[in-house]
Amino acid sequence: MHVVRRNPAEPPALEEFVTGVARPLLLVGAAESDEVRVIVASFEPGAHNHPHTHTFDQVLYTLEGVGFVETEDERVVVEAGDTVVVPAGVRHWHGAVDDARLRQLSIGVPGTSDFDGRSYGATE
Repeated sequence: MHVVRRNPAEPPALEEFVTGVARPLLLVGAAESDEVRVIVASFEPGAHNHPHTHTFDQVLYTLEGVGFVETEDERVVVEAGDTVVVPAGVRHWHGAVDDARLRQLSIGVPGTSDFDGRSYGATE
């Protein structure tokens, strides 16, 4: 067992991989021995990440606000309590609708994310 203490500082905004302002807060997954990665992603109104794929299935659980999860073929609007499972390798993007904030839990296993040829995180 190990305890992860929350850093009281606001997480930095991701700028390279998003449009608008989005802040990821890594809750679990920083240690090499972690078998799961859990991130709280906060999106300001209209903010979303760029299209990407993962080497793992990603579970997106909406904590609060209104947002969307989109693929090449489908767009789903999500609200608090909604869960979306994005299979490994499916190109997708997600974020807040234009007039609301969004907070989501992103759950997956260690792996990589590919933003159209740009890799993010050795364990992201």
